Amino acid sequence: MLIPIILLCLYICLASDVQTHDNDLFKQVKWKRHSRKEFDFKKEKSDGIYNLKRDLIFDSTIDEPKKNVTKKTKKDYEVIKLPGIVDSRLQEIKNYAGHIELEGPSKKMFFWLLKNTTNEYNNDKFVLWLNGGPGCSSLDGLFLTNGPYIFNEDGNIVKRDYAFTDLVDVLYIDQPFGTGYSHTDSTNYVKTYVESTAYLTRFLKNFYNIFPEYRSRELYISGESMAGTYLPYLAQSLLKQKERLGINLGGVMIGNGWIDPKSTYASYGPFINSVKKMTPEGNEKINIATNSCMEHYSNNSVNNIIVEECESIVETILAAGVNKAGKCYNIYDVRLTDTIPACGMNWPPSVKLLKQYASRIDVQLALNIAPENVNQTWVECNDDVNEVLSRDTATPPSVTLLPSLLKDTRILLFDGDQDFLCNKLSHQYLIGNLTWNGYRGFTKREYTSNSGWLVPGKSSGWYHEERGLGYSVIYNASHMAGYDKPREMLDLLKYFANLQDADGTRLVIQPPQNITNVAANIVPGFLSVYLHLFILVISVYFF
Repeated sequence: MLIPIILLCLYICLASDVQTHDNDLFKQVKWKRHSRKEFDFKKEKSDGIYNLKRDLIFDSTIDEPKKNVTKKTKKDYEVIKLPGIVDSRLQEIKNYAGHIELEGPSKKMFFWLLKNTTNEYNNDKFVLWLNGGPGCSSLDGLFLTNGPYIFNEDGNIVKRDYAFTDLVDVLYIDQPFGTGYSHTDSTNYVKTYVESTAYLTRFLKNFYNIFPEYRSRELYISGESMAGTYLPYLAQSLLKQKERLGINLGGVMIGNGWIDPKSTYASYGPFINSVKKMTPEGNEKINIATNSCMEHYSNNSVNNIIVEECESIVETILAAGVNKAGKCYNIYDVRLTDTIPACGMNWPPSVKLLKQYASRIDVQLALNIAPENVNQTWVECNDDVNEVLSRDTATPPSVTLLPSLLKDTRILLFDGDQDFLCNKLSHQYLIGNLTWNGYRGFTKREYTSNSGWLVPGKSSGWYHEERGLGYSVIYNASHMAGYDKPREMLDLLKYFANLQDADGTRLVIQPPQNITNVAANIVPGFLSVYLHLFILVISVYFF
C-alpha cells in the first residue's frame, strides 16, 4: 500500500509543477524595438487601446500607381566607385544602389544590392535584409552586422570576415518611407504595417523587373528587431501573391525579433533577474508594472503590436538597475552600461562612424542619390517614422501569422543571448505557447549543439528545428548578434538556406554526444506529461 501512495504523491507534485509552469507561461510578455529614442523615466502613459479580432485577414496589395514614375535600368543603379575603400579584397564586390520610385519622386525606396563576383555557388539563392525601428536604416545591417563593409579606426572601409556576401548576394532596403536614404516628407509616412507591407511588396515587384536574373532564385527574407513584425507580414504577402509576383520564398530568418508583444512584456522581469541581481524594492516595482500589464491583457481584448499600458516595464527595470555611478543597463547588451537616459542608444560605437560616412555628399552621389536629395544629414533611426507607425492599432502582432506561414515556408528565430529588449526568454515563451502543424511547442527532447561547427572547440550556442520552425541561441551575442558573432550568423544563414561554402561543401550539424534538456526550457512541463500518465496508471493498478 505504501508504493501507490508514494507514486500518487509524486504525480500530484508533478502535476502541480506543470500548472505552475503553465501559469508562468501565460504571465510572460514583451517591449520596444531598435530605435535611437532615449528613455523618459517619467513618461506619462497614453490611453486608447482598440479591441481587435485575432483572425483578421489583411489585403497587402496596393493598386498600381496612377502617378508617373521614373523608369530606370540596371545600369542606372551601378555604383562605379564607393568612396573610402582601402581593402583590395573588396574589389570582388559589385554594388548597385539608388531609389526605386513607387508613386512619383515623393514615394521612393532606397536599396543597396551587393554581389560577390567570385561566388561560384549559391546562384540559386538570394537574401533580403531589413533592420527594425520602425524607422531604422538597413545600413545598420550592411555596415554593423553582416555586410562586407566595416570601418577601421580611421573611418575607412575594410572587409568584414564572415559577411553574408561571402556566400550569397544580399539586398538591403531602407523602408518604410522616411527611413535612412528613403527621403520623403512626413505626409507620406505609412500609418500601418499593412500599408508598409504593400509598398514593400510593390518595391520588390519593381526590383525584379529591373534585376530579372533574381526572379528564378529562392528568396530568404531576414532581419532583426522590428523586422520580426515586417517579415512575417511580407512573407504572407509574397505567398499570397506568388503566382502574380513570381517570387519563390525560401524562408524567413528573424534575429531578436519583436514578434509576440505579450510574451516579451512578460519576459522582462524573469530575464533581468536571470542575468542581474535586482533589489527586493526593484523587483516589487517590476512585478507591479508587469502585473498591471497582464491585467490589461486579461481585462481587454488586446491584440496590438505596441501596448502602451505595458511599455513602462522597461523604464521600471532601467530605473531600478541604475548603479552607483549613475549608469543604466544597455538594453541591447546587458553586459554593458550606458549613460542615462540613453541606456544603449549610444551603442555600438561604430554607429558614429557610420553616421559620418553616410552623411558625406560624395558617398550619396556615388550611391546614385539624386543631387537634390544629397544635402541631408543621414539619420540612422527616424523617430518621427517610429512615432507614427507605433500608433498602428489596426494590425495584430506578427505571431498571429506564424501558424499559417509555417504551413508553406520555413522560419528561423535566433537570439543573441545578451539582448534584453527582444530577449531569448520571450521567444521561448512564444514557442511554448504556439500551436503549428498539429502540435503545441517543440515536442522533441533532443537539440543540436553548435559546439564543433560554429567555433571549433568552443560551444557558441545551440539550434533546434521542428515542423518548419527553427530556433537558435547564440552565446555572448547582443541584440545585433552579427556585430558580436559574425561567423555564427553566417553559419546560421548557411545552414538554414542550405548554402554551399566557397569550396562547394554544405554545412552539416551533428548532434552532440550529451543531449541537454533544452526543450523542457522552451516548453515548461511539456516533457513531464508522459511521466505523469505513467505514474497515474501504475498508481491505479496498485490500488
